[in-house]
Amino acid sequence: MAEARILSDYEEIENQPITVVQHEQKPQDKKKRKLKTSTFYRWVYVILGLVMLVSIFFTIHMQNSLTKTSLNIMNQQQDNKKIEQRVEELRQEKNELSRADRIMKIAKEAGLVVNDNNIRKVMK
Repeated sequence: MAEARILSDYEEIENQPITVVQHEQKPQDKKKRKLKTSTFYRWVYVILGLVMLVSIFFTIHMQNSLTKTSLNIMNQQQDNKKIEQRVEELRQEKNELSRADRIMKIAKEAGLVVNDNNIRKVMK
């Protein structure tokens, strides 16, 4: 159970002077450390922001370059189609001009005679 406490022990403790021990507080060190870490994080954020800006500009530049290249390819394809159409038109015109009946007509008008002995027919 509970023991009876002696009152004189408590009186002696109460009569003793109380000494307050103050530890040196270093708020400046904490501020310096806090300041150092906050400036470190500021630099990290600034560097990350710069990296993001550079990557954004690089992406936009590459997108523009890709668009220009695609446009150049489309222009080249259109030019190729026009050239192919012109080649086909010239082939058709050549075939029309080199028909046998047309050549015979021009030859008769010029007074030329067909000599069947000099004509060779080649089969594929």
